[in-house]
Amino acid sequence: MFKNKLLITFIAAFGMAQISQASIVDYISEDFEGDLSKWTGKNEGAHSGEIVVDPLGSSNNVLKFNTMISAGDIFSVDSIVAVSGVQYTLSFDYLGLPGNQSGPLGGYIGISEGFPGDHKWLAGTGSLSDPFLTIVDTGEWIHYDFTFNFDDFATMTGFVGSDMHLMLEDFIGDGGVAGDIFFDNIFFRATTDVPEPAPFALLGFGLIGLGLIRRRKA
Repeated sequence: MFKNKLLITFIAAFGMAQISQASIVDYISEDFEGDLSKWTGKNEGAHSGEIVVDPLGSSNNVLKFNTMISAGDIFSVDSIVAVSGVQYTLSFDYLGLPGNQSGPLGGYIGISEGFPGDHKWLAGTGSLSDPFLTIVDTGEWIHYDFTFNFDDFATMTGFVGSDMHLMLEDFIGDGGVAGDIFFDNIFFRATTDVPEPAPFALLGFGLIGLGLIRRRKA
């Protein structure tokens, strides 16, 4: 009798063990094959973003800028929830077409509390305030992935609890000219661990049920 109770207690406790399964939330997904209705300009006004055919000859559409600017040019209408302890990943394709210009061409992508508000550049060609990921102008498309947590950097902890917007620009302070940088396939997602009952939970409760049935028959 004591052994049976001990076994049932062990199975029940073991069955309550949990495993974590990744849950992915896509906040922004943009391939620029439609229009720019998902985007707005500074102070929710006009912007210089334009959808054009890939200048390297492929048939897909991409984003370029007709004007160089600072403090953001085009902002996502949808917001990104900044949550402590959550892993975020920014993915995008970038093309900088260097000509006779010296220095970086000015492609930047970051997050902002407004249109604009307090903001942080996550990736850029280098001359702005320390972007985390340096992107380069090679004349070819390059894919970038940047994964971060808002708790990882002192300059970003203040954003926790805020709704953030993705922001892009062709920075006027760099050495390029308007229309020489391009973005495509922008994705911004969050990954969290969602606890779920371990497979042993079902096994444990099943064995308990069988044990009770056998006791009734006895």
